[in-house]
Amino acid sequence: MLALRDAGCNVAAGEVLAKMNWMRVAIVVLLCGCAAPTPPAAAPTTKPAEAATPKPAAESLDSLYAAAKSEGQMALYGTLNTQFAQPLIDKFSARYPGIKVNYNRQQAEKLSAIMQQEAAAGNMSWDVLDGPEDMFVLWANNKYVQAYTSPSASSFPNELKDPAGMWVSDRVNPQSLVVNTDLVKADELPTTWTDMVDPRWKGRLAIDDTNVLLYVAMKDHWGAQKATDYLRGIAANQPRLEASNATIAQLLGAGEFGVAAGIYTDAPHAMQQQGAPVKIIGADPVFVQLQLLGLGAKGAHPNAGKLYISWLLGDDGQTALNEVGVVPARPDKYQLATAFIGAKNTVIISPAQAAKAPESTAEFNQILGIK
Repeated sequence: MLALRDAGCNVAAGEVLAKMNWMRVAIVVLLCGCAAPTPPAAAPTTKPAEAATPKPAAESLDSLYAAAKSEGQMALYGTLNTQFAQPLIDKFSARYPGIKVNYNRQQAEKLSAIMQQEAAAGNMSWDVLDGPEDMFVLWANNKYVQAYTSPSASSFPNELKDPAGMWVSDRVNPQSLVVNTDLVKADELPTTWTDMVDPRWKGRLAIDDTNVLLYVAMKDHWGAQKATDYLRGIAANQPRLEASNATIAQLLGAGEFGVAAGIYTDAPHAMQQQGAPVKIIGADPVFVQLQLLGLGAKGAHPNAGKLYISWLLGDDGQTALNEVGVVPARPDKYQLATAFIGAKNTVIISPAQAAKAPESTAEFNQILGIK
C-alpha cells in the first residue's frame, strides 16, 4: 500500500511539473505572437466505487424510535398465534411506548387473500409482514414487501436473510417427532423418521396434511426415492390427517393418538412445561422451517415498521421470542431455545425449496389419498 501511495504522489507531482512547463511555453508563445500548440490530453482518472456510491449511515434504534413516535402506530400482518404474538407485542410496547401495534393475525392463506383484496383496492396498509417462507415467497413476488436492511440483520448468517434485503428469518419452526407418553411406552419410543413407517404405528399417528414443504425438504436431503418411500410408509399406516399443527398438538396431548410426525415443536414444548404427557423426540435431522419478516411495500408507518423489525432481530427481540415460547432464528439464540429437543443435526428449509413446494403438491396428495 505504501508503494502505491508513493507512486500516486510521483504521478501527481509529474502532472504538476508538466502543467508548469506548459504555462511557460504558453507565455513565451504569447510574447512572441505565435499560436500556441495544442496541450497534451489529460490522463483519465477513475474514482473508486465507494466514493461514487457512498453507503448510507446505519439507522440507530433511537433515531428510528424518534421518527416512529410521530407516526404513533403500525400495522403488523402475521401468522404467529396470538397466544405467542400478544406477549411479544407487549414487550415491544413496553420498550418503545407511544407506538400502538395493530396486529392482524390470520392463517397464511387467509392473510394472502386479504392482502390481495387490499392491494387491488390500492390500500396496502400493512407496515410489517411476518409469515412462513412458502407464502412469503409469493408475497415478495407480488411486491407486498420492499427492501430494508436492518442493522440488526448483520448478526444473521446469509442463509437466514435475503441478499436483496426483502426478508430476514426472525423465528423458526423446528419439525420433529412428538409422542404421548401415556400411550407410547419408553421401550417403543421412535428415534428416527423412518421408524414411523413400522406397521406398529398403524392407526396410532397423525401428520399435517398441508405440509408439502417438509416432503420437499426430505426429497432434497435424502433423495427423492427415500422420501417417497417414507411418505408411502406413512400412508400405509393410515395416519390421522389434520391441517393445523396446533390442533395436532392438542389432540396428541388429549390422547387421540400416540405419535405426531413432523409437527412444530413450540406448542408441544409449552404443553410439556404445563405437565401434559408429551415428549419431543429429536429425530436426525430436525427439519427447520423459516418464518420470514419484511417491511411493507406501501405502509403508512415505515419508521415504526423498521423499528419493530430492528428490535425483533436484535438481542432484546430474539430473547423475547424465546421468553414467550417461540424459537428465535439467530443461531446463538436458537441453540439456547432448542436445548429441549436434544438433536444436534438440523436441516434448514430454504425459501428456494419453498418456492418448489407447489410442484410436489399433487404427488403429496396422491400418496396420502387427499382429494
